[in-house]
Amino acid sequence: MWTSAMLGAGSAVFYASNVIVNKFVAADFSTSETMFWHGVVGTPLLAAFVPPSAWSAVDPRAAGFLALASIGPGAFAGMAFVWGLRRMPAAHASTLTLLEPLVSILLGAALLGEWLGARAVGGGLLILAGALVVMTASRSTSSPPPRDSPRR
Repeated sequence: MWTSAMLGAGSAVFYASNVIVNKFVAADFSTSETMFWHGVVGTPLLAAFVPPSAWSAVDPRAAGFLALASIGPGAFAGMAFVWGLRRMPAAHASTLTLLEPLVSILLGAALLGEWLGARAVGGGLLILAGALVVMTASRSTSSPPPRDSPRR
């Protein structure tokens, strides 16, 4: 259980750094260049953190499928994310990404026939509720100041 929690926390930290770095380099790199550097940095990190015994357990057909998926839909999704991140504040982009686990659950049920148990439905509802709370809170704090108040 602690390993899963630590991996989840690490994922959150790396994801947040991903958004921040993308916003930081947006002026200097094109969308495709940004995705290229993701691969240059991410591939050695993956190789370093995955034990060799795990690599030997990978089915070559599955590895080929994953390679094609990363080149096609994966690259397209990454480029769309970077493109969108350049056009909206990081706070809004991160709010939209809160829905990613919910979309994954729904796609797993719709496309792969996975059964949604009570925990999955409850978790999906909590994700949706959290995203709604964040989106409504960000709207109220990002609204322009009233006309009669002095501007800074």
